[in-house]
Amino acid sequence: MYPNTTISKTTLKELIPLIKSAINIESYYTSQLGSPAKKRYAMLTFFCPFHADGKNPNFVVNLDGRFEGRFKCFSCGESGDIISFHQSFNNLNFKEAINDLKAIYLPSFSAAN
Repeated sequence: MYPNTTISKTTLKELIPLIKSAINIESYYTSQLGSPAKKRYAMLTFFCPFHADGKNPNFVVNLDGRFEGRFKCFSCGESGDIISFHQSFNNLNFKEAINDLKAIYLPSFSAAN
């Protein structure tokens, strides 16, 4: 499914910040989860995709500052950054998630490597 899953550690150290900076956080999460239930200040609130969350939206995504792109569900406790979200949400391993995001958000980098 993912032909190029061999990524060196040196490349990962350089690649992860590039991927994170290339992604528009709000656009990414809304494309995956739909419209947020609430948008307040620099935070989006959704219903959690990792458990049945029918009444109260408890899944919060930070859009600003040093925690930009990080998420936390205050109901089930799931948390992480945009890469770990992509990994869990799409049932991928870490290397597959990196390659997937690289192909989408850094196509010129993907073509070169």
